[in-house]
Amino acid sequence: MNKKKILNYTSKLIYIIYLASIAYFIFMNSMEHTLFVLASLVATIVLVYLNKKFDELFNDDIIITLVIFILFAGLLGSSFKFYDTIKNYDDFLHMCSGLISCSVAYLLFNYFLNLEINSIKRRIFFVIFMFMFSMGVASLWELMEFFIDKFLGLRCQAGGLVDTMMDMFDCLIGSIIIIPYYVKKVTKSYEKNM
Repeated sequence: MNKKKILNYTSKLIYIIYLASIAYFIFMNSMEHTLFVLASLVATIVLVYLNKKFDELFNDDIIITLVIFILFAGLLGSSFKFYDTIKNYDDFLHMCSGLISCSVAYLLFNYFLNLEINSIKRRIFFVIFMFMFSMGVASLWELMEFFIDKFLGLRCQAGGLVDTMMDMFDCLIGSIIIIPYYVKKVTKSYEKNM
């Protein structure tokens, strides 16, 4: 089965899960959880649409990963309270976000720039780009959590400053783990094309 079919089946299954969850939370009269599920559903629809519209920019693997990540973060983490009931669930997801955002940075670098990394300076730039992109995504996520807490009265940043810093640190660990893989990958790709 090719990746397009896997993405198609995965997204349809996830849509069904989201719609069932929306019905459940409406029945339970939980508007907060219904909104989380709805936001996750909209994000998934947008990702799948962007993947179809900009096929050469996006990669089926990364879209599948992002769709599943949104399911684990938005639906299971926020709506079904996995953040509260499973120890280190938040840490695990933030570490994964470091891995995923570096993967997205790799795709963007590959799409917008010439990926042939044939000098030390270009390799250093590549590492800096991936690292800064990943940490930028983590910062934007924490800002979003802050504004959700501030204006909607929720508790996304349950531990306040400590929670924010631990989330950033988790993303940093994920980034440090995956960056050497991509540096090695682009170096091999360059050597193969020589």
